[in-house]
Amino acid sequence: MIIHNEDIYNDTYGRERMYLALQQRYEEGKSDIPVPSEGTVRKIMEKIGIIHKPRRKANGITKADREARVYADA
Repeated sequence: MIIHNEDIYNDTYGRERMYLALQQRYEEGKSDIPVPSEGTVRKIMEKIGIIHKPRRKANGITKADREARVYADA
């Protein structure tokens, strides 16, 4: 929660950015607790209720057309 309270824009931190921020704090000596993995950060964020849902779907809008002709490279 300390990272969230440092700046008004830190409330949008997802698991990746939070993991990197925690790693950086540990490397700078601001924290004495090493962070084992990104998955651990995600589980903790879910447990305390600060995880965010993605703003968009991860898959793209372009779909392969199975009925389209396959052309050999010229």
